[in-house]
Amino acid sequence: MQHVRVYTDACLLFVEHKVSWDDARKSCRSFGGDLVMIKDSAKQKFILDSLIFEHWNTQNIWIGATDKAKEGDWRWIDGSQVTYGNFANGQGNNHNTRRFIFSDGSNEDCALIRRSDGGLWHDYPCAFGLGSLGYHYTYACEFTRSGYGTTIGPTNQTGSTDISNHTSSMAPITSTIETMAPSTANPNIETPAPTTAMPNVETPAPTTMANIETPAPTTLPNSETPAATMSNIIGKKRRL
Repeated sequence: MQHVRVYTDACLLFVEHKVSWDDARKSCRSFGGDLVMIKDSAKQKFILDSLIFEHWNTQNIWIGATDKAKEGDWRWIDGSQVTYGNFANGQGNNHNTRRFIFSDGSNEDCALIRRSDGGLWHDYPCAFGLGSLGYHYTYACEFTRSGYGTTIGPTNQTGSTDISNHTSSMAPITSTIETMAPSTANPNIETPAPTTAMPNVETPAPTTMANIETPAPTTLPNSETPAATMSNIIGKKRRL
């Protein structure tokens, strides 16, 4: 997450991603700026107030002071000497403590703000290496307002605020994220038209039975049966 605030003629970019001092500086320069330089107490206060305002959840923030070129000669990344110093006791120009038995402070060449120590500055190793143990912290970049126009990725916009008697407002957010336009129509898919008629199936015509001549019923010849008479019946009974 990144947070942008404006201080006088500068834009300050606070980056929550934790890296070494060397990588933090590379990141700031890739945006067109550099690590923040704090040359007076007003700017120091503005930065601390901004971190509170942004609900910053880490304690250490890299800043752009170093004595890489010459041990004990602290300079800002623009080459100017650190005349306003907010180093804690035993840090910076007066380094006389050891964090570990193999560290005498000579490799601790980069400055950071330690919020847990009231915002005082401490010196730490700049990059991973012997004695550095991979110190990775958040960092603050600085840009001139006229030069702040590069794409820096998603930014958390928090609104305009005056928190240290300096006119403060949000810098214009120039980061852009390309978003695919939503599709307004489904792709044309050819769908076969529904069949409305059953396929023609030839049905054989009903078979007509052949005419078969049926012989007319035979009429039996009339056999004349003599009518029964009473005399005949009586005669039969007698014979019985």
